[in-house]
Amino acid sequence: MMPIVFHLSPVEEGIRNAAAGLAAGPLQAAKKIYMQYQQHTERFQSTRPIYHQAVAGVLIKSQIPPHLGGAGGSLIKATVLVEDMYRVEPASLLTVFSTGLGLKPVNLIAKPEHKEFLAPFLSGKLLRIISRIALQV
Repeated sequence: MMPIVFHLSPVEEGIRNAAAGLAAGPLQAAKKIYMQYQQHTERFQSTRPIYHQAVAGVLIKSQIPPHLGGAGGSLIKATVLVEDMYRVEPASLLTVFSTGLGLKPVNLIAKPEHKEFLAPFLSGKLLRIISRIALQV
């Protein structure tokens, strides 16, 4: 069996470095933090800081295509983004990447009037919204 060898572009390498930075930082301790809680809702809520950092680090924006104001790209770029982080802590990342999955229908239809819906995910306002509403079960 021959190994598959490929080289990352400079942009893909930058994505990989950013993902590795998040993986080496807040994701390292995520499981230790959320396993302190018995209730699943408390465990879920304890991942809020990771979600905040993912939004601030444009992980949500990277799941939205550029023509809608995002920083998304090819499937290879998405795979590079997920790979290093998911290896370290998959449970905490499910919320981050499920947000992208939830946005997929809007991304596929890609009408200009949807930019208003996507604005909180692109502008950083989402952090303020999350602080008040999201992740509160």
